[in-house]
Amino acid sequence: MQLYVHETYAPVSTPVKRLRGFERVTLGPGETKTVTFTLTPEDLQLLDLDLHWEVVPGDFEIMVGRSSQDIPLQGTLKVTE
Repeated sequence: MQLYVHETYAPVSTPVKRLRGFERVTLGPGETKTVTFTLTPEDLQLLDLDLHWEVVPGDFEIMVGRSSQDIPLQGTLKVTE
């Protein structure tokens, strides 16, 4: 499983999907497993125009899937000051 983050509005250009977590999962037929990811402020930081790392308040798209092309789970995380 892979966890991607994208800030919907940022004062600087950011990647469409930034990989912020992954876990290799092997499943047998009919088997399921729960995978948990923890996002920290460091996972949401970006390098600003003054070359300082900061978390800019706003909406972050959170995407989880088998690959960057196969994202069945999506949600929004709102960061406030």
